[in-house]
Amino acid sequence: MSKNISENEGIFGTPHVYGRARVLESARVSGKARVYGYAQVSGDSRIFGDAQVYGKSRVFSYAQVFGNARVSDKARVTDHARIFDDANVCGEATIQGDAQISGNAMVHGNALVEGDTRVSDNVRVSDNVRVFDTARISDNAQVYGNATVNGQARISDNAQVYGNARIFGTAHVSGDAQIFGEADIRNQNDWFSFTYEGQTLVGYRARNADGYELNINGKSTTLRSIQQIGTVVNVKNLIKRCVEGSAYIRP
Repeated sequence: MSKNISENEGIFGTPHVYGRARVLESARVSGKARVYGYAQVSGDSRIFGDAQVYGKSRVFSYAQVFGNARVSDKARVTDHARIFDDANVCGEATIQGDAQISGNAMVHGNALVEGDTRVSDNVRVSDNVRVFDTARISDNAQVYGNATVNGQARISDNAQVYGNARIFGTAHVSGDAQIFGEADIRNQNDWFSFTYEGQTLVGYRARNADGYELNINGKSTTLRSIQQIGTVVNVKNLIKRCVEGSAYIRP
């Protein structure tokens, strides 16, 4: 094992610190953890278990990376953030505050996850997404593009949130819903979704629409298509919204 240690001998157990990696200040690397490449671990941070920190990533302040977690590329993990289980943080993502990334979740791109948030299970968060406050993203959900998730919002199941969508307040987006564009969802009254014969119809409040924006399986749709599905499942209120013009449908 080759070491590049400064100030404190923060190596315990049988970890591997090599290459141009650095362990600084009061940081500790223990167990079978590996820190390599140009990675830097500093402050009072802890790397342990079978975790790996590599590339040009940085783990500092009081952050912890453990289990089989990976932090790589130019990712940053700081404050009291915790990355564990089989979670993967890469690209130029930043995890800070009291955020926790766990399970098999991946956060990458330029994503920023902060506050008291939880990202878990098989979730994928990428691009320029911001997740903060006490938001929770779980199951197989995907959040990407320029989307924002905050407040007490929940994203779960197979839901996808992308584009410039904003999910906040007490909203809970779930099922197979795809929320995108200029969606502006504050609570459960701001969106609806149902699935019939493999087709999922979603309607949601949007900043660029007077009423609801509608899509089927993630594709913008027409009033005729909505009427056909609505007639089959007898969703009278939905059809009323469409006919009276309170629903916005992309051309």
